[in-house]
Amino acid sequence: MKKIALVLASGLAMASVANAEDFAMDLNQGVYVSATANVSNTSIDDTPLSRSAITPKIAIGYDFGTYRVELNYADLGKLKHHVNSNELNVKLKNLGVSAMYNFAPEKAFQPYLGGRLIYTKASLNAKVYNHHFSDSEKKFGFGAMLGAEYRLDSNIFTGINFEYDRLASNASSASAGISIRYKF
Repeated sequence: MKKIALVLASGLAMASVANAEDFAMDLNQGVYVSATANVSNTSIDDTPLSRSAITPKIAIGYDFGTYRVELNYADLGKLKHHVNSNELNVKLKNLGVSAMYNFAPEKAFQPYLGGRLIYTKASLNAKVYNHHFSDSEKKFGFGAMLGAEYRLDSNIFTGINFEYDRLASNASSASAGISIRYKF
């Protein structure tokens, strides 16, 4: 009889712990918005065009607990090159869909790893010997990210991240940044 009572008590204790973990996971779930300030190095291969600057990124997403999915927008700014009176400017903006895996969603410190599919628009303006040219190109790319967040309270997270994005076949961006995320 004591063995049965011990087994039942152990089972109840395990069920309570499992329910507590499920409850903690439920607290992580929900819609969120985030803003990131990245220090980015953006370049176009085989050209003198490159730029190192602070680039903003905003996102809206859904946190499922163990993983997150978000739609994000980043303005990578202008890449410029001038020689004498000739100039070349390329402005880059992108829209991405990202998925991140949280390694410890129930903890205050949450490392994550993710990937992204990116749609980039490049607007080109050139002035060569007083002739002006302009064009735009839209390409798909991909990216990877690694970071960690710290839960300040039940709805606010702050974090650091490292990202590499292949914006198109010949353009890339590597960045490190800080973020703030608010979960509704």
